[in-house]
Amino acid sequence: SSQDRTYIFYSSTYSTQYDTCAILYNAQGEQVASNDDGNGNLQYRISCTIGAGETYYLASKMLNDSYTGTFYTNIEYYTNY
Repeated sequence: SSQDRTYIFYSSTYSTQYDTCAILYNAQGEQVASNDDGNGNLQYRISCTIGAGETYYLASKMLNDSYTGTFYTNIEYYTNY
């Protein structure tokens, strides 16, 4: 569709010690993608094409539950013509 967009979800942190991971779910709660170290470091990166009006959910966390600190989820998108 002309309204489809490719979304890129990725994390960034101030510490190289932080290892993040994420899972992307569709509106039915089905896992459609997951990633741990796909951003060229210990950060996650997920790329997915999403149609206009579709709903997706991203769950992200530190891979090791004993780590505490701040990480950021970044979202970029590109319209597919």
